[in-house]
Amino acid sequence: MRHALILSLACFTLAACKGDDTTTPDETGVPATDSDAPTDNDGDGSPEGEDCDDDDAAVNPDATELCDGLDNNCDGETDEGVKTTAYTDADGDGFGDDSTAAETCEVPDGSTTLGGDCDDTDPSYNPGAAETECDDPNDYNCDGSVGYADNDSDGFAACQECDDNDAAVNPSAAEDLRRARQQLRRRHRRGRDDHLLRRHRRRWLR
Repeated sequence: MRHALILSLACFTLAACKGDDTTTPDETGVPATDSDAPTDNDGDGSPEGEDCDDDDAAVNPDATELCDGLDNNCDGETDEGVKTTAYTDADGDGFGDDSTAAETCEVPDGSTTLGGDCDDTDPSYNPGAAETECDDPNDYNCDGSVGYADNDSDGFAACQECDDNDAAVNPSAAEDLRRARQQLRRRHRRGRDDHLLRRHRRRWLR
């Protein structure tokens, strides 16, 4: 009798333990398992359905886009907004031909990030070149104007003045202004009529 009681208790205990391993069915009647949780193979916090490369933790919707040939932030574009414009610099003067512009992650040898070179076969021509000879017909600095040009027809070449698009601005105008101021000061010191002063101001300082 005693052995039968012990055997009954053992069976009851075994059944109870076995019952603890049984998972509770969900509403569909199918027991829920851990496999229902979102998969995140690379552990970057973005589940497989949102991560465009769930085997690379550096690639996910929250990642910063890098210039590496990959779609780091999973927006469907590669290297957007992080590339550099490079120009081929055939003459090695630090400026390249605009027609050779290319977007790249790394500026290759023989290229530059500065464009605007109007003759990439001659290092004398580039936006940083100086034009000092007024009788030289070449546009060394690639600005569309040559040194001896007189675009505003004020009698002074482009290389002789600071604004070759305004005839009122030239070395002679500056000298005229200086003389006008001297004349007005002399008239004022001599007590000339204010009307004359006003008239000369309009003439010289307008």
